[in-house]
Amino acid sequence: MKKILKKVLIFLMLLGLYFLPTIIFRPNLDYYYNIVKPVYAPKPYIFKIAWSILYIIFSLFLSHNLIERKLERETIVAFVLNYVISFFFNYFFFKKNNLFLSFSDTFLSFSSGLLIFLILFKKNRYNALIITPYLMWTAFASVLMCHIFFLN
Repeated sequence: MKKILKKVLIFLMLLGLYFLPTIIFRPNLDYYYNIVKPVYAPKPYIFKIAWSILYIIFSLFLSHNLIERKLERETIVAFVLNYVISFFFNYFFFKKNNLFLSFSDTFLSFSSGLLIFLILFKKNRYNALIITPYLMWTAFASVLMCHIFFLN
């Protein structure tokens, strides 16, 4: 019972950390609506749903594996690096309105996600598959941000 409570608390803490950038750097949807976007650009609510799902996946994975002590140092460092990179997207995009830095941040998020995938793949292919939705979404987001950057 204690272990389950500990997992739940760590899960909630991690989930809170993942949502922290959105709380600190509130999205300005007027900016998003006013920039030129390609036809395949999703509505803002799609981003909210997709990122929420990805944050839940990461938080579940990390809380379980941290409690079970199944993560090696390099995996934890890769997740922290990914988090730090991802943390600044809302700042670059919504606060600074800097499309180049937003694209760069998105691409680095994809790259650090790929690093996590490769580290996990060496140790456990099943765990690496958990990262696949993140890779797909950040690859899409990188293409989208690159396209938005060149359109504006």
